[in-house]
Amino acid sequence: MIKRIGIIITLFMLAFSYSIPVFAKDDITGITLEKEMRAMVEQGIIKGYGEGIYKPDANVTRGEFATFLARALKLPVITETKFEDVSPSSSLAEGINSASGVGIVTGYLDGNFRPNENVTREQMAAMIYRALLYKGYEDLSMDLTFEDSGKINNSFKQAVSMNVYYKIINGYVTDGKTYFKPKDDAKRDQAAAFIYRMLDLNPPEQPEEPSDPDTNTYFKVASISNGDIVPINRNYDTFEKAESSITNPNNQVVLLGDKVVKMASGIAVGSYPASGITVIYNESLSKQLTYVSNAFQSEMKYLGADSEKIKVQVADTIGYVKHENVTLIPSGLTTGKSYYYVENGNLLHRIYYPITKNYQYPYTVGKAPAFMSTGQKYYSWNGHTYTNESGKVVGESYPYFNRISVRTKTAYTAEELNQYILKKAPNGVLVGLGKDFKAAEEQFGVNALLMLSHAMLETGNGESKIARDKKNLFGINATDTNPYENALTFETYAASINYYAKEVMLKKYVDPNGPYGKGGVFGNKSVGMNINYASDINWGQKVGGGFYIMDKELGGKDMLNKTYRIGEAVDPEIERYGLNVRSQPSTSSDIQFQIFKVGYPLTIIGEVQKSDGLWYKVISDSKDHKEAFIHSDYVRELNVAK
Repeated sequence: MIKRIGIIITLFMLAFSYSIPVFAKDDITGITLEKEMRAMVEQGIIKGYGEGIYKPDANVTRGEFATFLARALKLPVITETKFEDVSPSSSLAEGINSASGVGIVTGYLDGNFRPNENVTREQMAAMIYRALLYKGYEDLSMDLTFEDSGKINNSFKQAVSMNVYYKIINGYVTDGKTYFKPKDDAKRDQAAAFIYRMLDLNPPEQPEEPSDPDTNTYFKVASISNGDIVPINRNYDTFEKAESSITNPNNQVVLLGDKVVKMASGIAVGSYPASGITVIYNESLSKQLTYVSNAFQSEMKYLGADSEKIKVQVADTIGYVKHENVTLIPSGLTTGKSYYYVENGNLLHRIYYPITKNYQYPYTVGKAPAFMSTGQKYYSWNGHTYTNESGKVVGESYPYFNRISVRTKTAYTAEELNQYILKKAPNGVLVGLGKDFKAAEEQFGVNALLMLSHAMLETGNGESKIARDKKNLFGINATDTNPYENALTFETYAASINYYAKEVMLKKYVDPNGPYGKGGVFGNKSVGMNINYASDINWGQKVGGGFYIMDKELGGKDMLNKTYRIGEAVDPEIERYGLNVRSQPSTSSDIQFQIFKVGYPLTIIGEVQKSDGLWYKVISDSKDHKEAFIHSDYVRELNVAK
């Protein structure tokens, strides 16, 4: 009998010993949120502290919850940190950086994230809210009925409301009343429950499949991660819906198919059709402001976008381009950038092609400004305001020969021009044409050296097929679509020079009443001939740079000419009322023409002091006059490197 009792006791003890792991194998067993907590552990979203230890009632830090979300959403890995207090060596850094990169978590105004600070329930709701938007759920809400709703921070109320709508937040029931307890520190089991319920939702509704996949493409939101664009698995049928779902504007973009159509910052590149042009319009897309070459992969500063167009800056022109004509490259994905630098006292410009990712051979712009140093890179969208590597403006300087009027007169003789041509372009058709350039200067009042500089650039030092076959030295009518066939043909080179000086320069591009009269300088895409003559953004600078090189090698007589100073019209009311350019320094004098453009270029040749103030004497752009006067109240003299 005693033996049987001993056997029974032994069996009971064995049964009891084996029952312990079944009912108490870890510290999750039996808690209210066991199902949710255990699911998050099994999926590797929440990890333990050792065998069977998960501390469901412990507080959760901001860094831990960010990491939980990064694991739950399988976010793209982002290693770059933007928070000063998140060490790259921290085990939570990857999760924080990834969640921050897609806008699910944010920091404080002091630049810190405070990863070790306990996350409150309302903060946790805000992070879940952004995660729902990231996943593509519609931003819905419902009235909050918590007894303590008034204690929820106003900036978190929509987040809490959306969590309630999707049944992620239930609240605490006490004595028949429900409370949210927004300021309480969140516990690990609560964090598990929030994430579990979020993952358990039905996937967000997607638009119907397009009837023609080749022509119908969805909008998407994508994050920039380690040099790649990573789309979020959610389609939108409109630009506006995709735009409204962005959770981190600094690191997310809107895609149409695989094409970026909205971003925080970056460049717009003329790209389609590759051999064509991109037109820059006014805001209503009803008026052309200028145009740029796609073949040159023209860089434009990106300023914003909507469903129809992209806002850009070209030189000092703010305009709009159509989505289909450009490629948007976000700031974080640019691999190069055009820049200026100093070499032997000269300012050079090296152009970067963002699509093919290669640099072009640099060209000389002019004399380097005094504020620039050798060995440094400088950047400019307009060719006169320069920033350093960090984006800080370091100075302003205008290229002299790019901004002097084509109606100035060079100090060099026909013989000196011929000597230069023979030295620099001995195998081209320009040899011996010095007298023809000077004759045109004398007859039409157009600078011979500027014309020669343009001819050398346009013809490749006189060796182009158009120059040889058609005796066309300036690419007149050689449009981007079919340059050779469309280029005009002349009987002699002298005829080409004369036509260019009289019909092209004076009548079309210098005369304010001409079809392209935006100022008698080569300029850029905001002023002068470059607006409409050439699709190359840098064409005006290249012609002016050629003038500078020739002048420097011939002795610098034109650069040293103190007669010419450079200015621009500044009256902000110009575009509404016009600025009168007069024949004499008096408001009662005849009006030669009116200026309707702020920044209109002026070449100053003198001053006259009158009882009503100082008047500037300028070279007139009217083909019927040589000189004109503008009151100094409406003129800003420009800084040039001389």
